[in-house]
Amino acid sequence: MKKITFLSVFACLAIASFAQTSPQDYTSDGTFTVPTGVNTITVEVVGAGGKGPNNGGGGGGGGGYAKGTFSVTPGSTLSITVGTTNGATSAITSLGIQATGGSNGSQLTSQPYMVGGGGTGGIGSGGNISNATGGDGGGGRWTYWGGGGGGAAGPNGNGSVGGTTINYAGVCSEQGGAGGNNGGFPGGSGGKGAGYNNGSCGSQNANPAIIGLNYGGAGGAGNGSGSPGTDGAKGFVRILWGLATGMESVTLTQVTTYPNPFTSTINVKNNRGNETYTLTNTVGEVIWNGKNINDQSFSQLQKGVYFLSITTYNNSYVQKLIKE
Repeated sequence: MKKITFLSVFACLAIASFAQTSPQDYTSDGTFTVPTGVNTITVEVVGAGGKGPNNGGGGGGGGGYAKGTFSVTPGSTLSITVGTTNGATSAITSLGIQATGGSNGSQLTSQPYMVGGGGTGGIGSGGNISNATGGDGGGGRWTYWGGGGGGAAGPNGNGSVGGTTINYAGVCSEQGGAGGNNGGFPGGSGGKGAGYNNGSCGSQNANPAIIGLNYGGAGGAGNGSGSPGTDGAKGFVRILWGLATGMESVTLTQVTTYPNPFTSTINVKNNRGNETYTLTNTVGEVIWNGKNINDQSFSQLQKGVYFLSITTYNNSYVQKLIKE
């Protein structure tokens, strides 16, 4: 009877621990309860993009980015803050990781008509894997042409600066600045600033300005027709962790590991060189974490079953490995 009770309790714990699947993505504030058997999580945060104002203002800055791996206690709860308004910060304060949002763009109205007003990019901090800065917004020209929004930062690095608008020269090439590129998923690119339809040139360069893509990309500024400004993209938080004992590995054909079983080295085929790897044992303890796993030696590792978590630009999966 005691054995049956123990098995029943174990089964309930296992079901509870698997109720949450990795990764967990947040686009608004929330909480995360650490699953049973999980002692380490990887966190990515992206700040919100800044707003591009109307009437030829500069583009908003792109959101910052941070990524880190942290020790956690099973059953504990983490509070998640996601920047859902222009320029707001995304963070898990208890872990010390955050990404500030990009600043809103502004208008330069002094005579002669000046070009500028782009908002500054947000900054990532507290990540022990990477911290990156969003791109600044491009300059606009009051009151007709908006600057492009800065690109959000990401796992590949900083976001790029939004394009500055082209000054009016009496020809039909006037247009808003281009959006800055992102630093990799989940960061988003900045939005294009609006141009001005002067009647003879058609409407290809006119309103509306384009909102930033994905997360943290800033919006471009509006044009001189009095249209409203454009919001930056919202922030983002992602939490990833390895599989517990007994869970099946997820197979992804693009990236494979060999040999399996292995004796000293773990090789990864078809990788792009920017993946992050976390090797854990069957109770969730981290054995090794980092990049360039092909260069590592695991010859001193005890024989047994291990799980290799591979995090790429936009997803994460786990491969079950056997050490001989």
